Amino acid sequence: MNTFFSEIRAIADLVNFVAGAEGDIDSTRFSDIFGDLPDPNFEQRTAMVELLAFYSSILEGEAKLPNNSEEAISAAGLEYFYHEGRVQTRVKSESDFAHAGPYLSAVAGALSKPLPPERSEIVRKSLLTQIVSAFEVHLGALMRIHLSVHRKALGADEKEFSLADLLAYGSIEEAVEDLVDRRVEDFTRRGLEHWASQFERLGTPKMRDLAIDWDTFVEVLERRNAVVHHNSTVSRQYVARVREAKRNNIQLRSILRIDVPYLNSALPSVLAVGVGVGCSLALKLEKSEQSEIGNEIVDIQYSAMTQGWWSVAEKMGGVLPANMRAGIRLRCQVNSWISGQELNGPNSNRAEIERWDTSALAPIYKIAQRCLLGDYNAAVPEIIEIMKSGDLSEIDLRRWPLFKGLRENVDLAQIFPHESGNGPAEGPESLQQNPS
Repeated sequence: MNTFFSEIRAIADLVNFVAGAEGDIDSTRFSDIFGDLPDPNFEQRTAMVELLAFYSSILEGEAKLPNNSEEAISAAGLEYFYHEGRVQTRVKSESDFAHAGPYLSAVAGALSKPLPPERSEIVRKSLLTQIVSAFEVHLGALMRIHLSVHRKALGADEKEFSLADLLAYGSIEEAVEDLVDRRVEDFTRRGLEHWASQFERLGTPKMRDLAIDWDTFVEVLERRNAVVHHNSTVSRQYVARVREAKRNNIQLRSILRIDVPYLNSALPSVLAVGVGVGCSLALKLEKSEQSEIGNEIVDIQYSAMTQGWWSVAEKMGGVLPANMRAGIRLRCQVNSWISGQELNGPNSNRAEIERWDTSALAPIYKIAQRCLLGDYNAAVPEIIEIMKSGDLSEIDLRRWPLFKGLRENVDLAQIFPHESGNGPAEGPESLQQNPS
């Protein structure tokens, strides 16, 4: 589940990159993309450089670094190499990487020009293809897990191998693995209707119910098919399967444009279905690890919130089963309410939040209720008290969206006498990790 989420988030980073490249890129733009954390760790810095190198190769039209960047790389303690037709970078030593600033500045300067329109269009098409491909690979991986756990689902009574095939295998296990590969490959070729019916048969919720908006999700998959098979033009299949095409009388062979807002809409649309199916299947297959999976679901939900994918986070509130451990279920519910307010305004679910009985719950949930209802001043003394016990951290207050209204409406000097206006901006929240 986390692998799929991470891949979609990486594609989102590239979408942001393209959005910046369609106008002038200046140092502020790079700060917006990479300056989220005040002190990025080694892995994060490495990812930044690889992303810059990838983008520079697109901009140049070939696997080539911008002019004079070789010197900057050397000064930063980096080396570069070519892999699969494009340039990549790696660090000579971790200590040298503290000096990576000159490299980033050099590349930022080299890229301070717009991406040519024809290349921008190619990149946006490729990003849509990557989004849907990531989804297909994710579903295939989930089906592989199911078949590995339930070998009878392979249909072993049917003839699958010739004698020559069997003699070529080193063991029965190799033959079984090959059969799993064949089943997964056949599954991923079938298309959305087959995928949806197969996972529903395995006990997951309907994909339609997991989607933020089913028609939008279907359109994303069909637009990708049009890009790959019809040169980004409307096909008969697109007209037949996309409801909007019929409603708006979209003509055959008309061009389907892909801009940055479209990609930013496609990302959460695909992600919601993918993580919904993955989480639901994991809960079905791993009966003994329900709490671990529940914690992972809440972690993914929180990560979606930090990306601004509020619709995904709200949807994930419906994935947890009713018998999930109370602490996990409550955290998920609070995050779902937060997401609902971001999407629909501060009065979203207000009546339900007001009815929420927190009298027998841990103090953090009374604080959460007050903040959800906008009663920030009443929450301050309770926050000060709970922070003394360590059940709420300064990072929680700085980063968790639950406290966004409090940060905007209350003088934090009441809570932090040392308040200077800039606090920590890194790390998972303590409440997100430690359910009460």
